Amino acid sequence: LSLVGSEMCIRDSYSTAINQLEKLIKQDSKNLFYVDALTDAYIGVKAYDKAIDMLAKLERLMPNNQVVALNYANALQKAKKYADAENVLQKFIALNTDNFIAYDLLTEIYQKQQKKALMHANKAEVLALLGAYPKAVDELQTGYNFVEDNPLLKKRMKGRILQLQAQQEKLKRL
Repeated sequence: LSLVGSEMCIRDSYSTAINQLEKLIKQDSKNLFYVDALTDAYIGVKAYDKAIDMLAKLERLMPNNQVVALNYANALQKAKKYADAENVLQKFIALNTDNFIAYDLLTEIYQKQQKKALMHANKAEVLALLGAYPKAVDELQTGYNFVEDNPLLKKRMKGRILQLQAQQEKLKRL
């Protein structure tokens, strides 16, 4: 009984937040603080389509904006629209190669799609951003073992392993 009561209380809190944030966003539709909070509230009540609609419009106005892209990909992922979320993140990462959160979210999306090679390759990028080069190399080598019939991906992964090993050597010399 208390669990049901607390879920209703949380849902009421989200509903109150949504009402307030929708009023605020009507006055300032490009305010990223409002967008971020409203996205979280929509996701909290599983109103994924509302979040996706709002963020899709903003993405056209503000392509590659971090708040918009990451919230959009997250909302798509929660709605189980993994391919769409993957596309949003790939476009974002192409221009923002050092965004830890984007790589981490993309890793999660690849995992949910059972794209093991890409999941490990992406996890390697997360580790590389943290400076954990040996672990990143291990992830890439694990991912390499899952690659089937994609010689380009294999070459890319081998090349990235060499880059990370070179970074590790450079770090050791410091």
